[in-house]
Amino acid sequence: MKTLKAKLQGTWNYYGLIGNHRRMKLFYGATRRTLYKWLNRRSQRPSITWPAFNRMLVRFHVPRPRIVEKNHEGMPCQKELSFCQRLLDFRTPRTIRMVNARGS
Repeated sequence: MKTLKAKLQGTWNYYGLIGNHRRMKLFYGATRRTLYKWLNRRSQRPSITWPAFNRMLVRFHVPRPRIVEKNHEGMPCQKELSFCQRLLDFRTPRTIRMVNARGS
């Protein structure tokens, strides 16, 4: 559980931007389902129920998703445009259209 806590806390710290809470909740749900599945692989029948699993998460203080970005303060990774964003902002010079003039 110590490794899970560290990985989730690092994920929330990195991806905890304003407007990203929905995706973080989806990731947390997928992580919980995967952990529940792996804990129940120990026998033919389920060895832990969902209520007991949720109590275990509370007992071991597994962090829930949270926003860590402050309002009006950009994260360091947001201050510089990515390579793809710079490509999209690059304006290509207009090409000169050549019109074929038909002689009469």
